[in-house]
This record gives sequence, C-alpha cells and structure tokens, in this order.
Amino acid sequence: MLLWVLLVLMTAPFFYLEAIKAGMKPARWFLKGLLLGPLLWPLFQVERQLHRRAQQKNGVSWES
Repeated sequence: MLLWVLLVLMTAPFFYLEAIKAGMKPARWFLKGLLLGPLLWPLFQVERQLHRRAQQKNGVSWES
C-alpha cells in the first residue's frame, strides 16, 4: 500500500508536466494521476494523440 502511495505521488506531477507540454489541461491530469497513478498512462497517450490530431485538423499545430 505504501509503495502505491509513493508511486502515485511521483506520477501525478509527471502527468501534470506532460499535459503542459502537450497543451492539455494540466490540473485535470494531475487529479487523474492522483487517483489512478501509473495506470493512467495508456489513457494519457490516447488523449494526447487525439489532442494533437485535433490541433492539426484545425491548423493550430506548432510542431515542425
């Protein structure tokens, strides 16, 4: 149990920073990270890809 709490406390800031880098809402991902910990990684990857595709579709992509 203690290991899970430590893992969650380490992954929540990770998701916060990754959401900032991807242009997504960071507070939402921080809270989800606190609830699910590393189990959130596949969902985050899918959401990031969908967000990137929506940006490219709207012509807002800043990537080279």
